[in-house]
Amino acid sequence: MIKKCMVLGGTGFLGMNLCRMLMENGNDVTVFGHASAHMERLKQYAPELYVIEDDFGTDIRYEDYLKDVDVVFHLISTTKPSNKGVMKEFTTNVLPTIRLLDACVQTRTKLVYFSSGGTVYGNPRYIPIDEGHRTEPISAYGIHKLTEEKCIE
Repeated sequence: MIKKCMVLGGTGFLGMNLCRMLMENGNDVTVFGHASAHMERLKQYAPELYVIEDDFGTDIRYEDYLKDVDVVFHLISTTKPSNKGVMKEFTTNVLPTIRLLDACVQTRTKLVYFSSGGTVYGNPRYIPIDEGHRTEPISAYGIHKLTEEKCIE
């Protein structure tokens, strides 16, 4: 059964490999991200991809993009891990994620995967870190990722 998938952040390492795997398995894939050299490379690699070049951190009506999408993979972040600009983390990452989640509810689109990485755990209490590990982010980036996880829950 072919699914229509949207990959937010499809130009990163995880995103590009996910897009390739989804297409190899017969899925229709849309990539959402900002215009970049990575986006151009992805378009050359897979010209059959539908590409939406937009900025995740702006006021976007995601409902318009999700009309025919079955599943969403949320791999996007507008910032890199740091403790600079806590307000920016929330206005350009958390709030757009909440708008995306609301749009998913309205369009009955499923959110399949959200990538928070290890930043939500902070300094490890034990190794290997598993999902039962206590979450104690030590950066604004980790806090915003954990906040997004809680919103998804």
